[in-house]
Amino acid sequence: MTKIVIIGATGSVGRVARQLFLEKTNDELTLFSRRPDRLKPIDSTREVAVSGDVMNASDLDKVILGQDVFFASLTGNLGKMAKAIVGSMKRAEVNRLIFIIFRQKTPTSRNGKGIANE
Repeated sequence: MTKIVIIGATGSVGRVARQLFLEKTNDELTLFSRRPDRLKPIDSTREVAVSGDVMNASDLDKVILGQDVFFASLTGNLGKMAKAIVGSMKRAEVNRLIFIIFRQKTPTSRNGKGIANE
């Protein structure tokens, strides 16, 4: 049985990933979120909710112990978050990462140019 930590478990992609893992696998899930109270209900036979911040190395190091795979779906400063995650993975010798990245398009104005370009 694979042990997977889902970082960003309360986000839209994290919630879908969680549901798919529960329905399609027998994997054990660690749900990592700044707001784990939003993760209810928890299947206590396969899931553990953990409070933490992806930018806190101690939080990441604690949550990755004993895990096989990191699944991350985050928004924000993705470069710094990715470095923090990879650093923790190296320290724990975890080699599998699934990282989902979303980029928002620059809002456009009526003339079709990006607002930042006006």
